[in-house]
Amino acid sequence: MLHRTLLVALLLFIPAPAMSCTWKWEITLYSGGKTWKEEIVASNRQDAERAAMARNPHARVIARNPVCR
Repeated sequence: MLHRTLLVALLLFIPAPAMSCTWKWEITLYSGGKTWKEEIVASNRQDAERAAMARNPHARVIARNPVCR
């Protein structure tokens, strides 16, 4: 019983490791017969796609992938 209580107390007071990666989205764009990739920091897919389209209004998004680096 004492071991279980001590273990629970230790687990509550030991901080969890922080997430060491920043979530980025790798957006692949297409325009004028060329494709290129942009890495955009965003919390979700829609925000990343909107940011990519704001930077390149005439391009078309052909792929979107989450990246942790």
